[in-house]
Amino acid sequence: MPAYLRRPRLILFFIVFLLAAYLIWQARGAITPFLFGLVIAYLLVPFVNMVQKTMPRAIKERNLARPVAIVLVYLFGLALFVASLLTIVPPIIGQVQSLYENLPDLYEEARLLADQGLAEYRDVIPPALQQRFERNLQGFDPMVVLDPILGGTLQAVGAVRNFVSSLVGWIVIPFWLFFILNDNAGFLKGTM
Repeated sequence: MPAYLRRPRLILFFIVFLLAAYLIWQARGAITPFLFGLVIAYLLVPFVNMVQKTMPRAIKERNLARPVAIVLVYLFGLALFVASLLTIVPPIIGQVQSLYENLPDLYEEARLLADQGLAEYRDVIPPALQQRFERNLQGFDPMVVLDPILGGTLQAVGAVRNFVSSLVGWIVIPFWLFFILNDNAGFLKGTM
């Protein structure tokens, strides 16, 4: 290749690379579920292959062994997921109920601590310093405290919106993953 063509090609390569990186970065929210799906597919292929090998001859002759194996692995994974939820969720519900039941006592304890702190403030801090501090509090703008709270609330709403919009991608993943696992042998032949 002539030397005068190498530099423009290199520049073009870097421009295309930067453009592709930028597009991938912009689409990262949509790509994340699919990357997760590829990892899951990589982890599930050995299990699907193992189940496929144990299929009866009648299913293998009809070329249904791989789809049936995928469905069985899915069902086993779903059973594990449900079992883990049944193990994790009841203690969480019990803890939330306990918190709700103890909330009045916790509030009373916090009020008593605040009263003790105020009494200690009155006993320890000299009156002149107390007056100065209380004068400074009179000019306090509550928006200094409320602005971060409102900003955090808006961020939380944005996070919920992003979660709901990406949920569609996560719902598509099992179906997409089915086809990836089903075409695994063809995919490997195509790459070799």
